[in-house]
Amino acid sequence: MILVKTFLGPSKIHGVGLFAAERIPAGVNVATFDPAWDHSFTEAQLEQMPPLLRDYIREYAYIVSSKPGLYFMSLDNDRFINHSHHPNLVDTGEFCVAAHDIQQDEELTVNYADLEELPREEYTYY
Repeated sequence: MILVKTFLGPSKIHGVGLFAAERIPAGVNVATFDPAWDHSFTEAQLEQMPPLLRDYIREYAYIVSSKPGLYFMSLDNDRFINHSHHPNLVDTGEFCVAAHDIQQDEELTVNYADLEELPREEYTYY
């Protein structure tokens, strides 16, 4: 769940990105998983879903290495946070936090390898 004002826009990294709608000071909590708003699914639950929904969740959900086998799906736009090897957000395990001051209109990024099980080599862009 996004905790700051943001907007979607064209990304130089990958298609659509999530951008800061205002300055975000370093250390501010930008996003978190909120079970009242976000959802998680097991592989078995996905297999019971219609193919289109299953494909959508596999495309936009993320898998956290500390919770293998669960797909986490956000109901807001945090699914548009793109990957960067030099991210402006860092994952603390509970929150995505601004690693430094983020300027208004700056794209929000995170290093997917810090969140997911995939090896770092899988993420070759930006």
